[in-house]
Amino acid sequence: MVGNKVSGVGGIASSNGGIFIGDSTSANPSLNILIEGNSISEIHSVNRGAYAIHVNNGASTAPSATGYTTVTIRNNTISDLVGGGWTHAIGLEGDTPGVLVVDNSISNLFAPSDSVAVWFEDNPSFSTGQVNQNNFNVTIAAYGIAVHPALSLAYPALSVDGTCNWWGDAGGPGPVGSGFGARVTANVDYTPWLTAPAPGGACGGGSTPGKVTGGGQINGDPIFSPLGVLLTLPALMPSLADPNGRATFGFTVKCCAATGNLEYNDHAADVRIKAQAIDGLVIGSPGTSCPATPGSQHARFTGTAEVIRSIGTTTEPFTVDVDDCGEPGTSDTFGIKTTTYSNGPSPLIGGNIQIH
Repeated sequence: MVGNKVSGVGGIASSNGGIFIGDSTSANPSLNILIEGNSISEIHSVNRGAYAIHVNNGASTAPSATGYTTVTIRNNTISDLVGGGWTHAIGLEGDTPGVLVVDNSISNLFAPSDSVAVWFEDNPSFSTGQVNQNNFNVTIAAYGIAVHPALSLAYPALSVDGTCNWWGDAGGPGPVGSGFGARVTANVDYTPWLTAPAPGGACGGGSTPGKVTGGGQINGDPIFSPLGVLLTLPALMPSLADPNGRATFGFTVKCCAATGNLEYNDHAADVRIKAQAIDGLVIGSPGTSCPATPGSQHARFTGTAEVIRSIGTTTEPFTVDVDDCGEPGTSDTFGIKTTTYSNGPSPLIGGNIQIH
């Protein structure tokens, strides 16, 4: 579903929407759906819900309802939704493993009390989703990303990736967050956030002072050339394309202001990633992969990078997640994702992560 204009959909007794993937009692999956470049506006339900995009395939409690949906929702413009009961601009109300919600702009949502830009309900795979680089121009009266309380109760330790979004305020989301932008619920990983609208806004909101390094040596920082090429021994992790192969990397990042270098090379997958700019660093404790290890730490840094393949080079936002699980580094983890590539987090085969 690409490049459509949907507008002026309304009704009294029913929920109404622009695009619907269902139904709730289905036993069949909906696979590899792309919803991109659509304009969806002026959706109105007098008594029930208003949706721009509604996904509830297999959401029923009926034993036969085993359907699910794999979907990418990209670069859509959604505005002026009015629900008499609720408004969910993007309602992910059934199982959506690995859902991508990126580069969308959402504004002007109205409902008595339940207005949400991206909503997860009856969705056991919610934590595998990625909701990034979206503009939530919905004010603090509405939610940018919300997870249904039943999911929070069932999966208290899991969170959806909601980093690098514009919440309508440079201070980020509220009231769980520290800013005055659109609201956010628990079970959403929203830090760092964009400090200006996408595209172009830096993903540095909520950054933490500190320093993070990773490479093949135990002591000392990795060394880069003036052009950002790694000169010292790299660290090693499994390749995305070949579990028996190895990807190599090195990085040094500090904040604040956020600066640094990153070079990553997955030889088997024909992917090299070289940072052009670092715009955010967030450090926390304990490590995600080693929470029982005393003193363990987790760090996430973001920026833009060249993603270099033999078929060409693209410029893409990237996110790196690392864990420092103590010396000598054999339990440390590294993960990287861009728009077109993702690998890890995985334990290191060789090298070390240090978070200061």
